[in-house]
Amino acid sequence: MRINRIELKNFRNHRESAFDFERGINLILGENGSGKTSVLDAIGFALFNMKLRSDANNTLTMNESSGYVKVTFTG
Repeated sequence: MRINRIELKNFRNHRESAFDFERGINLILGENGSGKTSVLDAIGFALFNMKLRSDANNTLTMNESSGYVKVTFTG
């Protein structure tokens, strides 16, 4: 399986973010607290129903009542 794209809406500190992945190795770079780990958590949550490390109340961006994680991949 190869992940092509991930879209996040109100997932942790991502109000609206999208990431496109190329073939091969991809890097996620950013300052501390910018949401790098949240991208990895979102992939595990969406594809493997993994439990998030933090309290479920922290899954949605603060003051938001809904959100989503969308992962597009090829098999």
